[in-house]
Amino acid sequence: MFRSQKGISVVTAIFIITVIAIVGTILAVQVITQSEETGNEYLSTQALYYAESGAYSAMIDIYTNNSLTQSTYDFGNGRANLTVSQNGNLWIIESEGICGDTSTEKYARRKLRVIYRH
Repeated sequence: MFRSQKGISVVTAIFIITVIAIVGTILAVQVITQSEETGNEYLSTQALYYAESGAYSAMIDIYTNNSLTQSTYDFGNGRANLTVSQNGNLWIIESEGICGDTSTEKYARRKLRVIYRH
């Protein structure tokens, strides 16, 4: 090896280690971001299911009792809040599904409206 080339292998090794570290950091950030997005999608889907379940429960309640007897349905780690109005034989059911811990930012809300003829 020539005298002028002795330090080149150290510089090359440092460069390669730096590139590998940068690529590793980028991949780690991507994995963390996708994991959070998956969690948010799960909460949002569960909130929609809770809203749908609340609306269906309200329709059964209206069909059975001709009125709404509950305005909130609890489903383990979530709930459905209901608002109902009546116009003749049409019932407008607004159901808001909430999933997760509302005291933190790890929760989701989904709303839907159902027009039910009874």
